[in-house]
Amino acid sequence: MLASARRLVTVDALVVGSGMVGASTAFSLARAGADSVMVLEMEDAHGVHSTGRSAALYSETYGSPLTRALTTASKLALHGDAEAGAPPADDPFLRPRGTVWVARQDQLDTMDAMLDAIVAEGLVTSLKRLDEAELRAIMPAIRPGYAAAGVYEPDAMDMDVNGLHMAFIRGGKAASVDFRTGAGLLAAAWDAHAGLWEISDTTGSVHHARMLVNAAGAWGDVVAERSGIAPLGLVPKRRTIMTWPAPAAADYPADAPPAAWPMVFDVDEEFYFKPDAGQMLASPADATPVEPHDAYADDMDVAVCADRIMTATDLSIETLTASWAGLRTFAPDSDFVLGPDGINPSFVWAVGMGGYGIQTAPATGAVVAATATGSALPSWIVNVGITSADPFSPSRFS
Repeated sequence: MLASARRLVTVDALVVGSGMVGASTAFSLARAGADSVMVLEMEDAHGVHSTGRSAALYSETYGSPLTRALTTASKLALHGDAEAGAPPADDPFLRPRGTVWVARQDQLDTMDAMLDAIVAEGLVTSLKRLDEAELRAIMPAIRPGYAAAGVYEPDAMDMDVNGLHMAFIRGGKAASVDFRTGAGLLAAAWDAHAGLWEISDTTGSVHHARMLVNAAGAWGDVVAERSGIAPLGLVPKRRTIMTWPAPAAADYPADAPPAAWPMVFDVDEEFYFKPDAGQMLASPADATPVEPHDAYADDMDVAVCADRIMTATDLSIETLTASWAGLRTFAPDSDFVLGPDGINPSFVWAVGMGGYGIQTAPATGAVVAATATGSALPSWIVNVGITSADPFSPSRFS
C-alpha cells in the first residue's frame, strides 16, 4: 500500500541521474507532453561522473552502426535546430576540429573495412582516405614511417559539453522539470493497483511517479535492483585521459599549427589525442571493467598512453597538466538500452551508452521519450534510418 502520509509529490516521470542522458531525457519528456518531471541526482552537482570527464568530440565515424546513426540524427540539434531536439542556448555547441584515423601497415585491412562500412551506410559523405604524405600534411606530428594511411573526417567537431548539458537542464527547468541534487535513489517499489512507483531518496523524501526512468549510467543495474527490476549485466569500464602543454607552433609548418590539428584516433583504438585549449589531451583508449565508483586515473594507464603517443608522434610528454578517468558503461551487446522494461514497462531504461552519450544526447533523449510515452519516433531520427526503437529495447536480452 502507498505511504500517502509521506507523499511529497506525484509526477508523471521521475528520472534517476542528471548527467547528459538524464538531462536530455528529462528535457525530451517535457517536450513530449509529460505534465510533470522530476530528476534525482545522487551527487551535489550535475555531470560529476562520465559527462564531466568526456573527451568532448562529435564524430559520425565513432561507435557501432546504431551509435553512428544516433550521432548523425543529433547533428541538427547540436547545430541549434529546436525542431530537432535542440535545447535553447546562446552559444554554439560545436566548433570545427576534424578527426583522422591512422593506420600502420599492419592495420590497413582494419581501416579499409571501417571506411567501407561507413560509406555503405550512406550517412557520412565527406570521408577521405589519405596516403602517408597527405596524412602528415594535416597532422605533421606523426612520425615518418609510422602510419601508412589515414581516414580524414573533416566534419568532426569539438563539443561544448558543459554548454550542452546546462542547456538541457535550463530547458528542462523552463518546462518545469524539478531537478534535485544530493538525492540518490534508495529504494523504489511499484504499486500495480495504484499505477505508481513509490521512491525513497537519500534525503529522506518519498516521491510517487507513474514512470521511473533509469539514467544512472554506471549505477544503472544498482538502480534497477533497488527498484525490484532484473539487472541487465551492465559493465562499467574505466577510460583514462591526460593532458600536457601543447608544443610550440614554431615547431611545425605554418599551415598546420598544433591548435588546428584534427583529433587523431588509432584505427584499433589503442590511443587518441587532440589539441585542447593550449594543451594536448590524450587517452590510451583503455576499457578496464570496474565496479561503479568515482573513477581516477591509474598510473600504469597514464604511462601506457604516453608511450603510445610518443611512439606514434614526435610529441614530447615531460610533465602532465592533469589526468583523470571516467566510466563508460556497456550493455552485454555494447549497444544502447533505451525504452520500457520487458517485465514492467513503467520502468524505463536509458543506459549503456558506452561513452557515446554526449554526441548522441539529443537523439537518445528523444528515443527514450518516444518509447516511454508510446509516441512515434521524430522524423529527424527516422530520416537516418532508425525507423523503430526495437534495436534499443531491453527486451532483446530476454
